[in-house]
Amino acid sequence: MSALFRYRLPGLLACAILSLPNIAIAAKIPLDEEGFTTALAEAFRKVMPGFKVTIRGPLALTIVGPDSDPHQSALDTVYGFCQRNPENCDEAVKGHVAQMSDTFARKKMLDRSLLRAVVRPVGYVDAIRKVFAGKEEPPVAPFMGDLWIICMYDMPQAISTLGPGDLAKLGLSREEALEIAMKNDAALFAPVEQVGHSIPEEHIGLVATNPYESSRLLLPESWSTLAAKYGGQLLVAAPGTDVMIYADGRQPNALQIMRDHAAMVATRVTRQLSPTIFRWTPVGWVVAG
Repeated sequence: MSALFRYRLPGLLACAILSLPNIAIAAKIPLDEEGFTTALAEAFRKVMPGFKVTIRGPLALTIVGPDSDPHQSALDTVYGFCQRNPENCDEAVKGHVAQMSDTFARKKMLDRSLLRAVVRPVGYVDAIRKVFAGKEEPPVAPFMGDLWIICMYDMPQAISTLGPGDLAKLGLSREEALEIAMKNDAALFAPVEQVGHSIPEEHIGLVATNPYESSRLLLPESWSTLAAKYGGQLLVAAPGTDVMIYADGRQPNALQIMRDHAAMVATRVTRQLSPTIFRWTPVGWVVAG
């Protein structure tokens, strides 16, 4: 699965540059909830002519395929991005429609190697539970604070939720699926000290190599080399699902610098995650602020 964003660090600012496919939809997307929902419903209809797309509420669509399999499409994330970055809204919508339409149109070829563990806020888990009320839910587990771990499926253009019956087809329990997903995550990442982009004079850096970047939080041991470089005082944050920032916690005002940069990066990502700052320890993370 290709990354949605390329990041760079000009001076203090971490900027996101959209790199998205070209889909012919309206040139300007309305920024009110009703107009936005209507525009995206029409966009999905154009690229998915064999599917029935209906509006089930503000920022919520139901998409039914030729096999009568319904999909629920929540538009909150891309709408939030458009509110923060109206100048990039049209491109973000093109990317969202491309990714999700691809997911809806494909049948998952179940393979344990494609399981992924992602970190999401508790509100995301609550939304999943509403969608799957009375049915088998995807595997989830608490992580830290209001963050949870969710077992998902890596599709060519998007991340898909496991559906009812998928675990049985994979021959896995919920616990086994989460364990395999986290092992698969570990294989995705090059060492952060090799692929991170840092500003030495500011003692802060950023890593954004793929859409699962925030899952590095689930692998604290993978940060040990960088932590040693910082005398064991490594600070990290995941302001977006596909980006993490890190800093030398020994520096004056390191926590405030991290807060400022996390807030800055969060304005540029499509899917925000958490403003929480974590401090590395040899036995895992602790919340620093």
